[in-house]
Amino acid sequence: MADRFGTDSCECQVKARRFADYIRLHATQGKYLSRDDELTALKSGVSDFGIGLDEAKGVLYRVAEDRSLALQSQIEQQLRAFLIQISRKKAISKDSFNDCVEIYTKLAHNAVSKAEAERRVKMLVLDEGIRAKRNWRRLGSRKWFNRIRVT
Repeated sequence: MADRFGTDSCECQVKARRFADYIRLHATQGKYLSRDDELTALKSGVSDFGIGLDEAKGVLYRVAEDRSLALQSQIEQQLRAFLIQISRKKAISKDSFNDCVEIYTKLAHNAVSKAEAERRVKMLVLDEGIRAKRNWRRLGSRKWFNRIRVT
């Protein structure tokens, strides 16, 4: 039976299964997919396997859930909500920032270095308009935050 786009639903299921196998093959490298890897997989699903973007996303998320893969986009989405919650006054302390870095590395199954996690968390903090609290033991300095390079 043809669906509303004129393709056979059985054929779409076969394509989706092949795309899921493709993702599983890429996932054997580790337990973490960066945003670039996610984008490459989605582009491949649409162009090479001929499935729609929404279906490709669904297959990617389903495989990630089944294989306990950490997706950078999902980690950052969860951490963004956490940052908003802990920085009610739009400022984050060094201890809270370090906690966020630890959470990021744990959610990424330790596939991201501490320096890279610091960089990504700082980018999230800046995107949310949160500022670093001063370290009063160092005469009100924000050096702990400013020393992290984003580029």
